[in-house]
Amino acid sequence: MARFLAGPMKRLLVACCLLLATSWAAGAQSYTYTVGNALLRPAQDVILRTGESLYIPPNTVYTGQVTFEGTGQLIVNDWVWITNAVALPAQATLTNLHMLSLEQLTLAEGATVHNAHQFATTSLALAAGATVQNDADAWMQVYSAAFTNEGQIYNCGTFLAQSWATGGSVVGCAPLPVQLVSFTAKPAAGAVELRWRTAQEVNAARYEVERSVDGLLFAPLSQQPARGPGAYTASDKTRPGTQYYRLRLVDADASFSYSPVAVVNGAALVSRAWYNEMGQRLGAPRPGFLLEVNTYANGAVESRKYWQQ
Repeated sequence: MARFLAGPMKRLLVACCLLLATSWAAGAQSYTYTVGNALLRPAQDVILRTGESLYIPPNTVYTGQVTFEGTGQLIVNDWVWITNAVALPAQATLTNLHMLSLEQLTLAEGATVHNAHQFATTSLALAAGATVQNDADAWMQVYSAAFTNEGQIYNCGTFLAQSWATGGSVVGCAPLPVQLVSFTAKPAAGAVELRWRTAQEVNAARYEVERSVDGLLFAPLSQQPARGPGAYTASDKTRPGTQYYRLRLVDADASFSYSPVAVVNGAALVSRAWYNEMGQRLGAPRPGFLLEVNTYANGAVESRKYWQQ
């Protein structure tokens, strides 16, 4: 029987590998680097590729340099970021919720900066089609004469500059559709509790919660209609292993954006056993058809069948 299964199982294994590789390539753009975890230290530089994100969590000071490959990146600073030059590419968004200090900031066409607190830079340059949003009660200052503006600046708070750029414009308030203040995922009584809070919602339609087992490829979990600024909650059942969650913020015109990714560490692995195709338990995996059964501390059990050469 093992000889009969070898050909089909090998072909199945190759197909699965190709599927996984394709899924990884398609989902790689969804990855979020969180400053302070094992992949990104507070002073470590990072490259953000198309669609990737960077999150600086509360009580974290980040001094690394960010460079970009491609377009559409998202950066959310929820505490302090101090660095040199930042050149946002097309469709990239930088949201500052606390304190941001840059030597030089350049925005390409379609790039957006949203300042909700304190933001200082020595040089600021906006290309045509670039946007800066300075919220009410927020403060933003350009400390030198190096200020060029071919885009649009929406100032709802305090905007100071040593010299005002010609071209472009600085106009009054025009609030962004949704201002997401926080998004968290935490274990709670055998479940994962998801919480998020918004400070403003303009033409917001709904919030879609998405889950991933690898931080790369996300799938829909649940959704809620937008009901105005405030707190939202959702839940998910506890699963073995690490789980990744994010929000898809959908506006009334069907445009959307993503929140930073929240990570929950699952229950610890208690035992692992392997069985051959005859149902006999093995002391260790060996060539042939295998059934692997894993038991976790929270009582969850998962199994998978595969062919090991």
